[in-house]
Amino acid sequence: MMTHIEPSTIKGFFAGSGLDAFGEPAVVDRVLMLTGLFDMEKKVLTAPVHVAYIGTAVYDIPTYKERQTKWFVSRGCTVAEVRVADLSVPNTVDKEELEFLGKAHIVVVSGGNTLFAIRRWEETGLDVCLRAVAVRGAVLAGGSAGAICWFTSGHSDSADPSTYATAMLRAACGDTVAKKDYDDDDGNAKKTSKTEQQQQQEEDASWSYIRVHGLGLLPGLLCPHYDMCETNGVLREEDFDKMMKRHPTERGIGIDHWAAVVLPGDGTYEVFSVPGKGRGTNKDNTMAPAVYVKDVVDGQLHSVTMPERGRLNEFLRQPSGPVVRDPFEAYYAMANPTATGDKLLCQCR
Repeated sequence: MMTHIEPSTIKGFFAGSGLDAFGEPAVVDRVLMLTGLFDMEKKVLTAPVHVAYIGTAVYDIPTYKERQTKWFVSRGCTVAEVRVADLSVPNTVDKEELEFLGKAHIVVVSGGNTLFAIRRWEETGLDVCLRAVAVRGAVLAGGSAGAICWFTSGHSDSADPSTYATAMLRAACGDTVAKKDYDDDDGNAKKTSKTEQQQQQEEDASWSYIRVHGLGLLPGLLCPHYDMCETNGVLREEDFDKMMKRHPTERGIGIDHWAAVVLPGDGTYEVFSVPGKGRGTNKDNTMAPAVYVKDVVDGQLHSVTMPERGRLNEFLRQPSGPVVRDPFEAYYAMANPTATGDKLLCQCR
């Protein structure tokens, strides 16, 4: 049985981007403020702070951890990683890593492939552990996939082949990773014509956004990078409107690339904009990044730009009816499989 968590008690920082946002010291300082253990004026901790980093969505590739935690380290935090992306190890969470997670003041989830991360957490039991972390009052943080994961669902690029394990590991570690997928039986590199390469590139760029389920700690269908286009060339803002029509019972939440939603845990919310950054669709940077709420009422989509501060019950709401899952979620989970990917062949939900 899932433990119920009152959204108004959750402390969190949910950004429109992961790598970019958490590479900004202003973002990390705001996250640290939520612990009550950080002197903003002096930029120093007032007590030890433990940060648990979870990089499942980027397959535990080390460089992503370094980029998203460097400012936590600079501020004096103790950072440790919880790793469950490796499919060759048992579907459990390492005991020492679990102990650190249990005492962490902050949990930072990397951006990346949301669908892979959620499925791995469900396979290893990490999803249950993260709910327990939220119950005890730790700060939940992350951007992009690291923001989607805490909500009911998200507008996701998990169907983008460049976010699959094979592609990301090759890019991070070179052609020796996943080499068997690209070599012939004798270990020789497979030869592809220019036409075949172009065709592959076109196929890789023809993917569509999908709705992916999250942990459900907070209600809402969240769209990160709201003001940006991904590798398919489609503006997320426009596609999100279409997705809302397919999932009309959920409240939509759009977060611009350089914006974030801050939950202090006192029944209020704040909209955070990274200093010096503008909206992606506004080339002269005169428009500040923002957060938006969308509802479908009588078949019509209504969108509101949220004020900088307000009551949480004005921002979040429970679904107005049954939540509809995306049938393509299972399909793309098989395209980028986890340990139990074969079982999806029997699912049709």
